[in-house]
Amino acid sequence: TELRSKIEDRLKNADKTITEIRITKRERLSDLPFLDHLLHKLAVIKKLQHYISQSGLSLSVGTFMLLSLVFASLIFLLTVFFSAHFQFSCILALGFLFLPFLFVAFARSRRIKRFSTQFPDCIGLITSSLRAGHSFQMAIETVVEEGKDLVSSEFKQVLSEVEVGQNFEEALKGILTRVDTPDLRLFISGVILQRETGGNLA
Repeated sequence: TELRSKIEDRLKNADKTITEIRITKRERLSDLPFLDHLLHKLAVIKKLQHYISQSGLSLSVGTFMLLSLVFASLIFLLTVFFSAHFQFSCILALGFLFLPFLFVAFARSRRIKRFSTQFPDCIGLITSSLRAGHSFQMAIETVVEEGKDLVSSEFKQVLSEVEVGQNFEEALKGILTRVDTPDLRLFISGVILQRETGGNLA
């Protein structure tokens, strides 16, 4: 259809629509002021924060890094205490230092997969609501009330942001900072394009 062609064209130039999502508020990376200031200066830390956010874990970057260091240090001290070779202890501690990163990656992958599984039902609820004559925002409210847990909570946050004055399109894009899937990206791009040009969204 014409609308789908427009969506596909828009996705080819995604950097002009939804790939660059700017977070205006300065999020705290650590409860320690000096550490928070230091972490904000490191670009890789911002990527790590984004990764942790998509995993759904309630951890700040500072806490995550501190736990990783403490965990690795304990492993190092234990292996040295039990007369392990110093180099072996260092290698083992380094391995355990990166173990929490693997845990975050696993949690992120599982969360995104769960969202992808629930998202088709979400689309069905929105479509049914639109065809019943409801507005798109009312359709989102239907998802919040009747959708499955993860999808419902993500769209509930969209409505919460709109209620405090956030632009609806920007609030919708914000989901991609927490869950980013191809289907969700196509859906958001289609919604934004329809709101700009008109057409039958259902």
